[in-house]
Amino acid sequence: MRFSICMFLFICHTILAFTDEYNMQSQYTESQRKEFFYSCLENNKDSCNLLIEDGVPSAGECSAKTTCMILARIYEIADKINESLPYYAKSCNAQILEACFNLALAYESLQQYADSKKEYEQSCHYGFMASCYNLAMLYVNGLGVPKDMKKANRFFMEACSNDDGWSCYSLATSYRNGEGFKPNRLKAQELFEKACKLGIQDGCKEFKILHSAEFSIIVPHIPNNKK
Repeated sequence: MRFSICMFLFICHTILAFTDEYNMQSQYTESQRKEFFYSCLENNKDSCNLLIEDGVPSAGECSAKTTCMILARIYEIADKINESLPYYAKSCNAQILEACFNLALAYESLQQYADSKKEYEQSCHYGFMASCYNLAMLYVNGLGVPKDMKKANRFFMEACSNDDGWSCYSLATSYRNGEGFKPNRLKAQELFEKACKLGIQDGCKEFKILHSAEFSIIVPHIPNNKK
């Protein structure tokens, strides 16, 4: 999750304020709870569980634009995925596309692939390219849908055209291996190069392999039989 320091501090302050606003009886000082927040969001499961046990706002009380996302993350780190769902759903319903993506990820981790597909489709449709990539991967792996490389490639193509590096890499792989397309080494090379330029190191490696292969073709010697 990508938050600026100022946004992070604002969210922490907002959540901690609920203790007084909703008369939550905390057994910890505000300073201790802040430490738990910092530790929790650095993936400390025990700190997240301490916060939850001490009392956090419900999905009905949190702000869809700010605090719901961070509270959902707290439940996720605490390995309480089911409890994170209503928080992500509230933010998703407020058109926070990253929340829709995270909701889809949570459903996928619970192997609820139909729900996951629905949320990926929604956020992909509105331009969240990571959702398009993950939707394609459902079709690649046949998770909740039949395996279908042609459909997968359509989503890879959409995301690659919007500069999603892993989608370009996956599309290049499909062209190279002839998965859903006729094999096309030149197209694969072009897409591996694009993936490389978008920061995908595996794309750089594959581009070099295909590019070097172009110049290693041995032209057979044709003897001159003229006398």
